Amino acid sequence: MPTNTTLLTNWAAARVVGWSLALALLAAGLATLVAALIPLRFGNIDSEVGALGETAATGSLLLIGVAATLFVAAQTRRRGVVLGSALLSIGLAVVLIGGLLLLALDLPIVLRSAQGMAPVPARAVKVAVAKSLALLGIEVGALVALGFLGFRWWFASKRSSNKRVLAP
Repeated sequence: MPTNTTLLTNWAAARVVGWSLALALLAAGLATLVAALIPLRFGNIDSEVGALGETAATGSLLLIGVAATLFVAAQTRRRGVVLGSALLSIGLAVVLIGGLLLLALDLPIVLRSAQGMAPVPARAVKVAVAKSLALLGIEVGALVALGFLGFRWWFASKRSSNKRVLAP
């Protein structure tokens, strides 16, 4: 039978592991995003499509990092971190929407350039662009949902007379 001291020690260890994992995933996701987008050469279709494809492919790491940070902050009742995570989530969604628009504007040029290729590489280019658009769309939706969830938790904890409860 565990004692109260053992449970408290286990809970403290779980909090340390949760924060460490959440912040490590968030830092790795942000570093991956920065590495993929810098230097972004506007006007160079290959660079734009490659950078946005890399962002779409590795965006799930950033999404998991933001979600983990938000949920650990909510669990440990850190209202400021919940608000910061919600704002970061919405900000990243706006950045990815910009990437989606950029990729959508480059789509006719990419498809025109694929027409001069052999059938197999042309199909691979079309599939890669479609996959990037789909992944970026899913990631934007998930980031917006996380942002609104974070704002909901933040407002609910602000209104709550019981400050120990963060989740509504």
